[in-house]
Amino acid sequence: MEGGNPGTLVVPEKCCLFVDRYVVPGETDEICIAQIMEAAEQLGLSGKVDVRLKPRKSPYMQSFAVEEDHPLVKILQEEFYSVTGKDLPCAYDASVCDSNILAVSLGIPVVTFGPSGGNMHGDNEYGYAWQVKNCGEVYRRTVASLLSGEV
Repeated sequence: MEGGNPGTLVVPEKCCLFVDRYVVPGETDEICIAQIMEAAEQLGLSGKVDVRLKPRKSPYMQSFAVEEDHPLVKILQEEFYSVTGKDLPCAYDASVCDSNILAVSLGIPVVTFGPSGGNMHGDNEYGYAWQVKNCGEVYRRTVASLLSGEV
């Protein structure tokens, strides 16, 4: 925050916020910016809000979704059930990675699936051994099923 008095209960002259907004399939940068500007207008802040994309050297990743009835999804769910006896739900993954490039730019259907654990992508990251074992078996069965030609 800039300006005003450093004391408490003072409205600053300027406040900058960084918002990390994930988009879902069908949304664009323009739609997201318009939504934020509309919210600002509803709050009586018309003309007082500036929304911009953070400049970056590489393009922003575009969102994607694989249909729940896609053979890859169905086979993965079937093999997960056969290994664990549990249903595998479908959900959005609120992150970006190489999957976005494979799915959006190359048209390759992609799902994210793996074991649970803790400290994802950080210090002392771990996965539960029994889930790693189960995932390996699900991967093996899924690939075998996809390569069988019965899909």
